[in-house]
Amino acid sequence: MKKLLLLTFFLPLLINAQSKIEVTDAWARPAATEHNSALYMTISNKSNLEDTLYAAKSSAAQIVEIHETYKAGNNMMGMREVEFVRISPQSSVSFKPGRHHIMLIGATKDLIAGDSIKVELFFKKNGTITVKAKIRSF
Repeated sequence: MKKLLLLTFFLPLLINAQSKIEVTDAWARPAATEHNSALYMTISNKSNLEDTLYAAKSSAAQIVEIHETYKAGNNMMGMREVEFVRISPQSSVSFKPGRHHIMLIGATKDLIAGDSIKVELFFKKNGTITVKAKIRSF
């Protein structure tokens, strides 16, 4: 009985320890103070478990939101906030212009090409991952 209780407690911890999210090619657009920018990157899930990006935060912006670009009709494109992005096991999700991105609303300082910012990404299984993103143009 004791072994079963220990297994019940530690098994989820062991499974989580095997989860691995990798963030690469993180960059953000230049922006003047109080203007908006966007963060792009690739998120790879190297585990056999699905994970979910559900929030982001940065001192470089007043508001940070997960967004997607969508077709609004009449060949128009729109942008909207989404609550989360799922990252399937053994796969990658590209955050790039015209797709998913992290909106940096109301830059708290000038975001100048060549500089870097830090952004915290919050995942359901992998917790918080801090990303250093280079400021650059397309």
